[in-house]
Amino acid sequence: MNPYYQSVISELVELFSKQEYDKVSQIIDNELSMPYVDAQAQEILEQYREDLKPHLSSSRQPGAEDIEKWASGSQRQQEMAAGALQRMNMRQYAETIQMLLDSKLLLDEFKGELIEAMMEQRLDEEFHVAKDGIDFEFTPSLIVPASQDPVLKQADACLDAWLSCDNPSMLSFCRQLLEQEVLEMRPLDFEGVDPQALAASVVRLVFLAMKDEEGWNQFAKDHHIEDTKVYPLLIEKRGD
Repeated sequence: MNPYYQSVISELVELFSKQEYDKVSQIIDNELSMPYVDAQAQEILEQYREDLKPHLSSSRQPGAEDIEKWASGSQRQQEMAAGALQRMNMRQYAETIQMLLDSKLLLDEFKGELIEAMMEQRLDEEFHVAKDGIDFEFTPSLIVPASQDPVLKQADACLDAWLSCDNPSMLSFCRQLLEQEVLEMRPLDFEGVDPQALAASVVRLVFLAMKDEEGWNQFAKDHHIEDTKVYPLLIEKRGD
């Protein structure tokens, strides 16, 4: 394990001993959301996440007052509100949902999870969310789900063709990154995106995260995608 992850684990041990469970949870979430995580470190982080559950669970389910309070609270509280709302009848919380979509603290990934949940519950009200300074109005029930998006289906087929035989673990990781990219993209779909370019950009990100640019160049050559125009994904810009 490299020195960076050793310092992260040491910090978790100290915070856990002080019973500062919210800070432990935030560090774990931040580290596991990175495009590449050291395999040994990931195993330890996930074990800490399991150990946290008894300390973070409540004896009762959050109610409307809890969610409204969290929605106007800290970043961590807003994340809790977004998570709790997904397990409820979201039609009853339209104003609170819009408050979270308007928040400058809540990351786009969590807003994307909210939007996905609204899509599943087929909310037909109009909401809006700002992305890169542009305000988008959308109706959740009208957004094409990932399972039906032809671009995403073709991108996944590319990943499968390239990786399923030779590197199934990388295939799994690439699919996780593609799911994260969907969340970052919401409420937009992938209309007009080249599926092969999307898939190639995901694979490229994995190689670059491992600091293996030569590996990416060889991969592109082996799969005849050297001329495919890869591009920075939204998940690469997180934290900018």
